[in-house]
This record gives sequence, structure tokens and C-alpha cells, in this order.
Amino acid sequence: MKSRFRPTLRLRVTLLNALLLGGAGSLLTFLAWLLVGDAMRPAEHLAEGTQVVLADGREIDAHSWQADLVAIAQTEVLAKGAVAVLAITIVGMVGAYAVVGRALRPLHQVTATAQRLGGETMDQRIHYAGTDDEVAELADTFDAMLDRLAATFTAQQRFVANASHELRTPLAVMRTEVDVTLSDPDAEAPELRRMAVVVRDASERANALVDALLILARSQARTGLRLEPLDLAGGVQGALSAMDNEIRRTNLNVSTRLAPAPVTGDPSLLDR
Repeated sequence: MKSRFRPTLRLRVTLLNALLLGGAGSLLTFLAWLLVGDAMRPAEHLAEGTQVVLADGREIDAHSWQADLVAIAQTEVLAKGAVAVLAITIVGMVGAYAVVGRALRPLHQVTATAQRLGGETMDQRIHYAGTDDEVAELADTFDAMLDRLAATFTAQQRFVANASHELRTPLAVMRTEVDVTLSDPDAEAPELRRMAVVVRDASERANALVDALLILARSQARTGLRLEPLDLAGGVQGALSAMDNEIRRTNLNVSTRLAPAPVTGDPSLLDR
């Protein structure tokens, strides 16, 4: 099914300009026609029957002569006025089409930029360098919107990367414990209990990571944050305490020398 013809803004403005020019020119031509008829009355105050001698010696009635002059002058005004109005309208249409096209060029840039946008092309911008007018304001606003969209898109990518990275560790711990226990056909209840405890701790850690990632998402959206003064040294000590069982199981020796590190942030997010 063919789409219905839809005139562009450029064409509509051009046609409107032509209509205004044609209307104004026609009005001026009509006023000139009236003025010629009122001004050309040389025999208006002559008595009836007055004769006028023409250059060729002929004598005609003064009032008839006057009517002929007015008719000829008005015809000339209408003919030449129509040509002038037509010429002005055509020139005005061409000029308006060119000027409007130049004025609407940033809008075409906005459209082209929007069509080029994608997951890998969020760096596209208009960078309008024209005069500081409403069109420039529109282009700058569009560029600012693209900056915000690019920041949001980057934050989403970072969130996905953080989620996959942070969840990999507890899931790997659970899988390792299950595989080790299943590989021992003679595993007894204490060993199974120990495995269950490790899996439970890892699942709790995974759950905490999910909560933290949700908080991270809110932080990137700047919503739902609880900011307060904190000391990163205390957070490090708490993280080491949470990993105490894992440290003992792997026979690691962890020593710390922490100095105060005051920051402002969300406690649940910084603990991660």
C-alpha cells in the first residue's frame, strides 16, 4: 500500500511564504488600480458636451476621453502588476526554500544522528556550530540527552560485568565443594555437614552480592542511596572477618595494617 503524500515542513513554509507574498502583491495591485481610477480625472469638472482636441486634430467628448484614459491605465496596472506579483512570488518561493532548508539542516542532523545510534555508536553527536538560536538550543539539548543515555548505557554494561564477576566466586565455591564431596563415595555425615555449611555460606554470600548489585544499580541511577561518613578500614576488617572460615580452610596467613580512610558512601554498597 502506497503511503499518502505528506508535505515536508520545508515545503509547507515555502508555500505559506508564497501565499503571503502573492496575497500582499495582489492587494497592492488592487490598491494601485483604485488609485489610478481616482487620480486620472482631468475632465471631472468640465461641463457636459465639452470637446477635447487630440494631437491628430480630432475632437472627442471630454468625459469619454477621460473614461478611455482611466480604462487604459487600469488595464496597464493590472497587467504589469500581475506580472510583478508572479515574479516576486516565484523569487520569494526560491529564496524561502533555500533559507528554510538551511535553517532546518540541524534537524536533519538530529534525525541522521538518531538513526545512526546503536549499542556500539553511542558516541555520535551533532556538534552544531551555527548561530545561537532555537535550533542551536535544540541541537545542544539533543547532545546533552545523548550524553546521559551514553552514561546510562555504560553504567548498565558495568553493572552486568560486575554481576558476572562477583557471582562467579560463590558459585565456584559451591560447585567445588559439591564436586569434592561427590567424588568421595565414602563421605560420612560430618563431611556432608561441612559441605552443606560451606554451600550455605557461599549461597548467603551470593545473596548478599545480589543485594549489593541491586544497590549498585540504584547508585548508578542515583536513587535509593543512604550516604553517610564511613571508614574503609572498618569495611576491610569486616570483609576479612566474613572470609575467616575460608582463610582457615585454605591455611592462609593474612596480616593487616590498616590506617583510617574516611569516605562518604552507602555502607551496604561499600562493604562489597
